[in-house]
Amino acid sequence: MTPLTFESLEYDALLALLAERTQTPSGRRLAEQLRPMTDAEEIRRQLRLVSDAVRYLSAHSGFGLGGLADPTEALRLLRIENATLSPTQILDLIALIEVGQDVRASVLGQRRQYPHLAAFVAEIPDLRPLLRHVRGKLLPGGEVDDHASPELAEIRQQIQRLRARIYRRLEEIMRASPEGIVQDELVTLRNERYVIPVRASHRTQVPGVVHAVSSSGATVFIEPLETIELNNELVRWREQEQVEIARILHEMSERLRLELPQVEKTARLIAELDLLSAKARLALDFQCVEPELVTDRYALALDEARHVLLEHVLRQRGEPIVPISVTLDEEHRVLIISGPNAGGKTVAVKTIGLLALMAQSGMLVPARAATLSVFRSILADIGDRQSLVANLSTFTAHITSVREMAERLQLPALVLIDEVGTGTDPEEGAALAVAIVDYFRQRGAMVVAATHYSALKAYGYLTSGVVNAAVEFDEVRLQPTYRLQQGVAGASSALEIARRVGLPEQILAEARKQLSASEQAANRYLNRLRAELEQQRAARLALEEERAAVAERYEQLQREFFAREQQRQRQFETLLREFLATVSQRAQEMLGQIADEQARRQARRLVERRVAKFKSDVWQQARAISFETPPPVSPTPRVLPAEEVALKPGDRVRVRSLNQIGVVMEIEPEQVLVQLGPLRVRADVSDLDVLLEPTPETIGRPSESVQVQLAARGDVPSELNLIGKTVEEALELTDRFLDAAYLADRREVTIIHGTGSGALRRAVREFLSRHPHVARFRPTSADGATLVELNER
Repeated sequence: MTPLTFESLEYDALLALLAERTQTPSGRRLAEQLRPMTDAEEIRRQLRLVSDAVRYLSAHSGFGLGGLADPTEALRLLRIENATLSPTQILDLIALIEVGQDVRASVLGQRRQYPHLAAFVAEIPDLRPLLRHVRGKLLPGGEVDDHASPELAEIRQQIQRLRARIYRRLEEIMRASPEGIVQDELVTLRNERYVIPVRASHRTQVPGVVHAVSSSGATVFIEPLETIELNNELVRWREQEQVEIARILHEMSERLRLELPQVEKTARLIAELDLLSAKARLALDFQCVEPELVTDRYALALDEARHVLLEHVLRQRGEPIVPISVTLDEEHRVLIISGPNAGGKTVAVKTIGLLALMAQSGMLVPARAATLSVFRSILADIGDRQSLVANLSTFTAHITSVREMAERLQLPALVLIDEVGTGTDPEEGAALAVAIVDYFRQRGAMVVAATHYSALKAYGYLTSGVVNAAVEFDEVRLQPTYRLQQGVAGASSALEIARRVGLPEQILAEARKQLSASEQAANRYLNRLRAELEQQRAARLALEEERAAVAERYEQLQREFFAREQQRQRQFETLLREFLATVSQRAQEMLGQIADEQARRQARRLVERRVAKFKSDVWQQARAISFETPPPVSPTPRVLPAEEVALKPGDRVRVRSLNQIGVVMEIEPEQVLVQLGPLRVRADVSDLDVLLEPTPETIGRPSESVQVQLAARGDVPSELNLIGKTVEEALELTDRFLDAAYLADRREVTIIHGTGSGALRRAVREFLSRHPHVARFRPTSADGATLVELNER
């Protein structure tokens, strides 16, 4: 990027707009010194930070940076050994550190919402110990607090007591003086000593030292001889006070100096946060979006992009801005913009260039969507650079700029040229314009050029990889609309514009005679192309509106459908609760019929566990029921993980995360497109189960149902190994194991729990002590297992 590029694209004006949104002097300097970057990863990091900051500022009032002073001078003094900061400088650094700690705590507390911003503020050093040492010693006005040190508190108490003594003595002297000697019975201070006002005509009546005379000469301020020693003592105490204050300030400065690297880092990060906040505020003010960056190919796609500086000016006038849309890629790297004078060609070129600079400066861009390459060089020649001092004509200045651009070109590059080849003979200028644009195209650059030359428009139609675009002109109102239409060249419409500005009709008529028939035919053709393109645009907008209406209706139907299904689900759950309540009630009634108290207690514990397990299983099965599709009446299919099967379109699959069954529509490199009723979703292969149609051998088998089967004695092992299980898992396994062993008529079993910390052993034995099937239990010799004797059935 060259100074000419920044000047041509008004980059400094953009930075001034950005600087207006900073809150600190350091942040303002960073904004004014901001320059585009070429490191794609750093640009992406900055863009993600700004996007997080936009979301943060949308939910919060800000980062609390307002009012922070410039710490540069204070930090410079801290680098000088034994230099002492002033109270104001210390207060400024304390405020800076406090803001850093507050921002750090606030954002880190919301790291899930703002992950990139949280990673940034996490770099702010934790200086809370430093704050505890220096905070509270200085008052907001810069005075040292009485309790900054025990010595200072004692000194100020002495000063207060001594001042009170002096006041009392002076008041006694004034009351004892004959009437008319004292001007006003008011103790005052002159030259840091307490005095009384005495009429000048009676000055000899009060022995003492005259310290001042009033402006009128009628009053003298005398320190009586009786209070001279007290005032002297007060002066000595005040000197001690100043010495102690200087010591405290030096100690605080030294404490800050010990943490100088961390304080400097905090100051730097707060300045960067201020710049980040300014970028976010600019993005909010101009509805900017985070651009997608491309590094492996050329890409420039701007959807409804706006020139931020022009929009700023138009807002102040109360006028709307007309956005532009542009698409270039690896196969189409050159854009030729043509159209009438004052129609917006230069603005379009500047908009493209300025948005590229904004993106590479870590700023969001004013557009609905944007995709941009990361350019190593952005080169622009826009505007009239003629100079009488440098003996440069318009043509010479442009050609000099083109030469410099050719010398500085580094790929990938974006070259922006306004009115290429102007300022000389039209035929030679047109030939030169085509040659310049083609030179940069062959060098591998992306080129955007504005022109009036028909030869360059024809070049755009005839050359592969070159695209024409036109700024629109309203033939009825004879004025430009500023819309950019890609795919068609624009007529200059010079005669229409000349008529609009009031050129005499006689001149216009003669000019029309001078136009060749071919030129007139070409202009009519271009106008017809533009009209057809406008009709297509209107038809596309109508289709988009119709599609939006259909989508809205579809969403409404989906909402109504899900509402009905939720109502059916609630009704089902209500009936299910009633059923489960009946089961529990019936179980209690049956237990009440057992006469033996001990048997009833044992049975109640067993029934309660079984009923609870039954309810849990029922609810689990109920929640798995989907009311969105009717239950299958076909034989139950076999289910296999999708990784074990070669998927193909048409396969029936279950999406585990959604618990929905659908049909494979398309297999993509990393995901599978699945049709779920009226919806299509993309799912990972690992999230899919394939439902295989049952084979003839499996058809006719009974479907899954609740079955009860008593295990034979030989099917139940005599020991249970719980090593490696959690306490919750172990107790569940132990309960099932004891039930099975009890039903299999086993009399003794072994539960292996290991020694370890003893937590699992204690939990198992406590569980065994209240289990209805357990008669007694005892530890093994190594205490790593427990032998359990079971009750007889």
